[in-house]
Amino acid sequence: MLKPAAPYVLNDDEFKVFANTIENLKTPSGHSSNLGKHIRSKKFGGLKSHDYHVFMQQLLPLGLRGLLQPGPRMAIMRMSKVYRRICTKVYNPAEFESLQADVAESMALLEMEFPPSFFDIMTHLPYHLVQELDLCGPVSTRWMYPVERYMKTLKGYVRNMARPEASMAEGYLKDECLGFVTEYLQRFDVFHRRVWDAEEEYGDAEEVLEGVGKPYLMTTELRNVAHQYVLRNISMMQPLYL
Repeated sequence: MLKPAAPYVLNDDEFKVFANTIENLKTPSGHSSNLGKHIRSKKFGGLKSHDYHVFMQQLLPLGLRGLLQPGPRMAIMRMSKVYRRICTKVYNPAEFESLQADVAESMALLEMEFPPSFFDIMTHLPYHLVQELDLCGPVSTRWMYPVERYMKTLKGYVRNMARPEASMAEGYLKDECLGFVTEYLQRFDVFHRRVWDAEEEYGDAEEVLEGVGKPYLMTTELRNVAHQYVLRNISMMQPLYL
């Protein structure tokens, strides 16, 4: 006699439906990494912390629709809703009591549907997250995702492994310089023209300098004339002609 699977476990057919749903999702650029390949191969260890947040708050309730039994499914969806409310960018202090009640009810549903081995010391963390939200304000102003992304940018500046800090400083300086130059050049209009414009400046013989220069073979007589011109007009030779 085979022991039946737990009500919170996906069978093979349900997992295929779940994996196809996540794999076929079209998310905005930069929203998350390619979660479909991780779920298809059942490798969740390669995800970043931001991907776990996106998966837990938005994708998990979407992929579980019509799967599992109603009890475990509703418990998971309610916890996803709780985390979406905690991580919202706009927080209304008047909703503090309702959010606390929502966390307590959702945790009670989890304790009803999942075995005791599922719970450890971290399961009470949502209670403290709600209190921290009320004391410190929205989570989006305090989490480390922007810092982690900028650290990835600094890591890309490293060219000399023996001097990583110097490479980061040099890359940061170049980035700042390019930013200032780009901001400065935005105040000017971009247009194309010749190096010498007919309305700006002429040469000694009143000709307009345009285009690419052409090679010219100077004769001996012309070279002597140019030599005499230089000697007669150079400052150090002026006393000899007075």
